Amino acid sequence: MFYSNSLLSRKSPLGQIWIAAMMQGSINRKKAALIDIRDICARILEPELPLALRLSGILMGGAVIVYSKKVTFLLEDAKAFMAKINAALVVKRDDKTLPREKGQARLVSIL
Repeated sequence: MFYSNSLLSRKSPLGQIWIAAMMQGSINRKKAALIDIRDICARILEPELPLALRLSGILMGGAVIVYSKKVTFLLEDAKAFMAKINAALVVKRDDKTLPREKGQARLVSIL
């Protein structure tokens, strides 16, 4: 075995990446927010202990899955924010406004 058991424990950051790689992305928003992708990639590329090539490949795949989930969460948040902005900027027409094709009111309707 080319790694220690504490390296891939559930509580460690690499353990979360391992779980994401093995479970094909079953990671929630809260867990994804706690994972620092830069730090994980640095740990995989320059490990404290030597890692097997297969293990480092699996961990890099897990990092890609977590990054993809983070981008998906960001896109969902941006779409929800844009929907709220568009809903706030909708102009409601009432009966007192003129239609767009008519620039002026008739004199009879004013008097």
